[in-house]
Amino acid sequence: MIGYIQLVIVFFIALIYYKSGIQKFRNPISFSRIVKQYSNKFTTKVAHKLTIIIVTTELMSSLWMLIPHTRVVGLITGIVLQVIFLTVMITNYGRHFENGCGCFKLNAPSVITYRHILMNVSILFFLVVAWKLTDNN
Repeated sequence: MIGYIQLVIVFFIALIYYKSGIQKFRNPISFSRIVKQYSNKFTTKVAHKLTIIIVTTELMSSLWMLIPHTRVVGLITGIVLQVIFLTVMITNYGRHFENGCGCFKLNAPSVITYRHILMNVSILFFLVVAWKLTDNN
């Protein structure tokens, strides 16, 4: 029974990461603009590199989660990503982003709200639950 619960959780989160990564992959310039908005310290070049890293990590994590032999790596990578996303969101809570915040939508002006943070906390929670249900721990 626990194995089925873990599979449902893993499939659901892998789907979220896949959809998010593909959306960013299809429009990397827009996502790069969003990344640049998070810090005045980011140059366009740094934002482009971060975009590549984020998109690749999201897509690889979704794939790793689905393969039993790499599931733990995918779950841990997802946990690290969620902690980073949450940290960035919390530090920018209430801030208006002209190009969107990169929180599941691109190219739409948005403000980071409690809802965004709660959604990411939920994803983090389910990643940790799936990781704890893994036989390899």
